[in-house]
Amino acid sequence: MVNGQRTDYVRNSRFEAQRVSRLLSKACGESVPVRAAIVFVDLDDFTVRQMPADVHVTTRRRLVRWLRDLPVTTSSEAVEKIYAIARLSTTWH
Repeated sequence: MVNGQRTDYVRNSRFEAQRVSRLLSKACGESVPVRAAIVFVDLDDFTVRQMPADVHVTTRRRLVRWLRDLPVTTSSEAVEKIYAIARLSTTWH
């Protein structure tokens, strides 16, 4: 809920992460895991009653620290390959 209103942010983030993983995996020819995140841009602080296990919720000020704290699971070469494929518009059809 945001400002007392129900939102679909978590559900939509899960769906988009699954979609991105599926499309990138297909284009790369190997599994590409994706982590979902919801980042509030103009918000200094917020309260999460229960952090979803599969969607990270944060603010833009905390985003870089969260990303840096993630374990390294992909080689630099693999990241470059995924990045190159992700930049192609044909990947997303």
